[in-house]
Amino acid sequence: MSTRNTVFSRLFGKQFKSELSASDDIQSAIDGLNASELDSGLSDLRNNESELKSIISQARDAANSFISNFDSLEEKLQGYIDNRDRLEQALSSFEGMASDLGIDADQSEAYRLGQEKFTEAENTATDVVGLQNELYELYELANELNR
Repeated sequence: MSTRNTVFSRLFGKQFKSELSASDDIQSAIDGLNASELDSGLSDLRNNESELKSIISQARDAANSFISNFDSLEEKLQGYIDNRDRLEQALSSFEGMASDLGIDADQSEAYRLGQEKFTEAENTATDVVGLQNELYELYELANELNR
């Protein structure tokens, strides 16, 4: 019986319970090292990185196109304004000549058409400048994106 008591005391003694408790702690810690969750997190981050790089690349391309179109519109607007100014000068000159001859400039079809086109040109130029002013902050942002 003493052997039996010895076996039971070892199986159910304090030391054995401590070992079992320590084993459970080890297993719990091992279970906490679930690498699949970490791998999943890394995979998600890599996918987001790839997606973000693609979006940034597309944004830079769009920004470059926006900047190019904005600058091109500025050049076209300047040419448009130059032509509008030439029309204004021609209308003024026509008015002067008509006055010298004692003729009412409004009687001329060319003059009336010129006045109409000048008014349209003024409105168009004003609209374009207004749009440029609205979009200027976006233009600056596009330039920042490409620095």
